[in-house]
Amino acid sequence: MDKEYVTQILDGCGFSATLGIPILIERCLVTVSEQNKLMMHDLLRDMGREIVYENADGHPENFSRLWKREDVTDILSDKSGTKKIGGVALDSDLDMTRFSAQAFTNMKKLRLLHLSRVELTGEFKDFPKNLMWLSWHYFPLESMPDDFPMQPKLVVLDLQYNSLKILWKDCKLHQNLKILNLSHSYLLTKSPDFSKLPNLEELILQSCWSLSEVHPSIADLGRLSLVNLECCYSLKDLPLNFYKSKSIETLILNGCLRFVNWADGVGDMVSLTILKADRVGIRQIPSSIIKLKKLRILSLSGCWFIKDAIHMDLCGLTSLEDLLLGDNDFCSLPSLAGLSKLKLLCVNACKNLRAIPDLPTNLYVLKANDCPELETIPDFSKMSNMRELYLSDSFKLTEVPGLDKSLNSMTRIQMEKCTNLTADFRKNILQGWTSCGYGGIFLSGNDIPDWFDCVHDDDIVYFTVPQSVGRNLKGLTLSFVYSSDSLYSSLICFSIRIKIMTEGTELDVRITPSVGRIFPCGTDGYYLWQGQLSNDELKLQDGDNVLIELINEYDWVQVKVKKTGVILVWDKFMNENMIDYHLCAYERRSYLVNDDDIIHVEYDNHMTKSPDFSKFPNLEKLILKGCEYLYKVHSSIGDLGRLSLVNLEGCRMLEDLPLNFYKSKYIETLILNGCSRFEKLADGLGDMVSLTILKADNTALRKIPSLAGLSKLKVLCLNACRKLLAIPDLPTNLYVLKANGCPNLETIPDFSKMWNMRELYLSDSFKLTEVPGLDKSLNSMTRIHMEDCTNLTANFRNNILQRWTSCGFGGIYLNGNCDIPEWFKFVSDVDNIVLFEVPQRIMGRDLKGLTICFVYSRFSTSSYWRYLELEDSQGLIGIIVRNLTKQTALHTKIAFASLKSSSEPEESEDDSGEPEEPEDYYLWQGQLSNDVLRLQGGDRVSILVRPDDVGFVRVKKTGVHLEWDKVMNENMDNPDPHLYDWETKGDF
Repeated sequence: MDKEYVTQILDGCGFSATLGIPILIERCLVTVSEQNKLMMHDLLRDMGREIVYENADGHPENFSRLWKREDVTDILSDKSGTKKIGGVALDSDLDMTRFSAQAFTNMKKLRLLHLSRVELTGEFKDFPKNLMWLSWHYFPLESMPDDFPMQPKLVVLDLQYNSLKILWKDCKLHQNLKILNLSHSYLLTKSPDFSKLPNLEELILQSCWSLSEVHPSIADLGRLSLVNLECCYSLKDLPLNFYKSKSIETLILNGCLRFVNWADGVGDMVSLTILKADRVGIRQIPSSIIKLKKLRILSLSGCWFIKDAIHMDLCGLTSLEDLLLGDNDFCSLPSLAGLSKLKLLCVNACKNLRAIPDLPTNLYVLKANDCPELETIPDFSKMSNMRELYLSDSFKLTEVPGLDKSLNSMTRIQMEKCTNLTADFRKNILQGWTSCGYGGIFLSGNDIPDWFDCVHDDDIVYFTVPQSVGRNLKGLTLSFVYSSDSLYSSLICFSIRIKIMTEGTELDVRITPSVGRIFPCGTDGYYLWQGQLSNDELKLQDGDNVLIELINEYDWVQVKVKKTGVILVWDKFMNENMIDYHLCAYERRSYLVNDDDIIHVEYDNHMTKSPDFSKFPNLEKLILKGCEYLYKVHSSIGDLGRLSLVNLEGCRMLEDLPLNFYKSKYIETLILNGCSRFEKLADGLGDMVSLTILKADNTALRKIPSLAGLSKLKVLCLNACRKLLAIPDLPTNLYVLKANGCPNLETIPDFSKMWNMRELYLSDSFKLTEVPGLDKSLNSMTRIHMEDCTNLTANFRNNILQRWTSCGFGGIYLNGNCDIPEWFKFVSDVDNIVLFEVPQRIMGRDLKGLTICFVYSRFSTSSYWRYLELEDSQGLIGIIVRNLTKQTALHTKIAFASLKSSSEPEESEDDSGEPEEPEDYYLWQGQLSNDVLRLQGGDRVSILVRPDDVGFVRVKKTGVHLEWDKVMNENMDNPDPHLYDWETKGDF
């Protein structure tokens, strides 16, 4: 609420708010906004409400204040209110809510009452009589009830949006009423009789569309200071004695379209300080208006005066500060040079205005946008206080004489579409500009001035701060050329991002105002902005590499930046605009960038396009991780001869890369994980001869070009590419292929010559039936994951299981059918343990090791993202080999079970509340070399499969097969020192 409004209410309640509110402000318990709104932090408000709650022991009927809709509704419905209630607020929904007026009978101390969309029925004779503030929006009756009791203490009566046709049939004396607000009384035709409201100070009748008569008793209100009749469309005049008022300070008649009779007596309103009569029907300004010596604001916009209407000498208005005459039909103005206190003159959209006369030298702001006939402007050489000048769309103007001599005080010039300005005038104001911070110069133009050192054809510019060598860097001047398809250019607003790459810091700056014009911008030209930033804010040093990017604040408004330019300012006087400093925003933060060879940016949600890489010829690493709105990578990336790493992880708006990117012969690592809109890798990918690692997890790829020519490619990751249909020919040197979570994948290349392949991940590829030739490349492999590949042929499964040779960490993971393959000799019937005796060596056979197999079920769930780092989402399964004969035990860590995917059904419970057994089973098969086991003929052996987390994995069956005279390869890739741990003389 407005601070003065609250003060009047609280003073009426005896709280001495005039003295108390400043104390509360000083103690930071309340604040006052720029709009004079009194505000309190939510935590303080809630603390106050908690005190109310505790004082009443939680019983709403005993609250001193009621604010929760549920509490108020309950108390009014059951009429349980008590004398402890001092304030009630109820905002109902769209439908009118009804209660009995008798529900308030017991609230004898009620002082503050706010109702909205509430109807009270029945008699009002017992209604509380000590109200000080009555706010009843959407009051449903045609008049105040006859039996509504007199309110001798009432200070404010607010009945906005009502159904009133008349306020009172018989007005009772309201001695203390100071504010009467009947705004939006659409059916009210006459104002009330004011004779029973002797101390009224504010009368607000805004948007009373049918009001045609104001009662003459208004002239007798000796304390009336504000009269607001805005948009009273039917009002034609005011009573003549109204103009005899010596107390009225503010009179608002805006939008009273039929108001044509403005009595000459207005000049006798000696206290009048604000007079607003925009869009009224008058055709002449009463000559007596010049007698208003206290008038500070005069607004007569949109009245369409006749051409010679303003003929009087306005210099008699000695206190005038704001003169607003926009959207009128006059062609000239009288001299205003004598208005020594005038700060603002507005003549926007005066279509016939040809000349602006001499102006007072103290003027701060001149607004004369959209004056197409304007061709004469007074000399500005002595306008040393001028701050803002608006002259857009003044097509005939060629210059503003002397403006270049008054630039030191100026913060903003807008002259877009002033297409006849001389080149000298443009150059003088652009080169003479000194203001830093909020504001700048706006002109028509499609090019950056030729004195700018660094210019780029885009919204990004890069430069290096040279050595100062005795000079003092004061700041920089920035300029850009833009155009827009937006209907209204007032929607255009830029922020400036300054990245000091040497220091690893970033400064977000908001100093460019919205263009601020209310007429269409269209597509008929380009516009130029120039502004300055002080080095007090930038903190640039010699040798700093700086990148400046322009950010369109409203990305739904189509704006194109054609060019951007920068020039450093040395030893020049620069003024920081402190008047509008509160409108600026300087936000400095760390920015992960260092040296010329690395660009490192993470989670920058303002970055939409990468920089022009031609400015970074030595770039070796490009990391733009988590820049969700990045949609374009500059084509110059293909020309970087030293670039080895490109990480674009999490750039969700990125759909492709420029074609010449694929011409790079130096990129070794390309990461596109999480680029969820990335649909296509160009055919040129196969020419990136240095590519070693390609990660494209969770992208929108459907197909991939041939990679057979990438002889250095070692790792290919395509996890969670749900649209991927096929994997192309692969280079035979590939070590790792990860394509988990690709449910539409059905075509895999021939693996018969993939002799270097070590790890293959194809889980959840439901359509796969086989991997052709895989059985011929098993000698190099250490790990195969094909869980939930439910359509694999029996022959394919048998071939890879029987021909597996890798020992140690790794193994094969497949879907299981709750059974061990039939060629296993020793199979347990008791879940996770199997016992056997090693037979004696017969006919020279050599025991090479064991093949171990177990079937297990999993109980956890996760999303497809679990595939992206499978090793981080695993439950370790320990395999303990006990030699009962020699009393030794080998503890191994060679197997694990990954989390169950979201495609699998979650665990449910039966009627007893116990978890049901899941239907899906998985099979692991791996090997242990006898070089590690040291088994001999006659040894009695037990093998125990024991998950570290038994609630995560349950082993259903275990089998062992002894391998004689078979080549077995120990997997040397796992460096875990505890892969094998021996225990001797243990407790068996």
